[in-house]
Amino acid sequence: MDQIKQFIMDNHIQMVKDKDPLLKNGFSPYKWPAPVIQQPNHLKEYVQLLGIFDAVIREVAVVEYPCMFGPPSIWENAWSFELCNPIVLITTHGKFEIEYAESSSVRISKDCIPEKFYCSTEELARFHLQDLLSHLIGEKITGITVHEQTFNAADFDFTGSCGIDLPDDLPSYIKEMQLRLESGRLLSFSSDFDWGIISLI
Repeated sequence: MDQIKQFIMDNHIQMVKDKDPLLKNGFSPYKWPAPVIQQPNHLKEYVQLLGIFDAVIREVAVVEYPCMFGPPSIWENAWSFELCNPIVLITTHGKFEIEYAESSSVRISKDCIPEKFYCSTEELARFHLQDLLSHLIGEKITGITVHEQTFNAADFDFTGSCGIDLPDDLPSYIKEMQLRLESGRLLSFSSDFDWGIISLI
């Protein structure tokens, strides 16, 4: 058994229960075999097992289409937008598919979602995302910071759309995941109701 499967089994990590073959006709979160990571310490260990550290970002994609809530917010040298589909970091260590659109429930997989389900560059440009995401190209991922919250705070937000609820007895809960970049910047993932907030800060 590989390390990822062993980690999921040892830590009783929840998985979406649809066992049908992955994504025949389009992307579906119910058929995406990414574990639902709900605890900060599990998230830190899981991304390390996936091999994301020291990966250099070559390209960034969005799965299916930019299902966005409003236009990107752009400040000097920083940006933020809300998205409900996975974002894909295409790196020297593989393709990391990331979604954080539900409270304290981060889903990450590696090399799982076929490229045919990626949004076109023309569509990204139409939503003003192409230029923003290009700022990540060439960045090396050097580490992770996970900010925590209480169950009461996490429970105030949305969860359970894929049939996986948030247990009320975990030691701590995820508020924000930040991938640290070699430049000193942070690629931040957090949630707002059932939207994922992605920011470069």
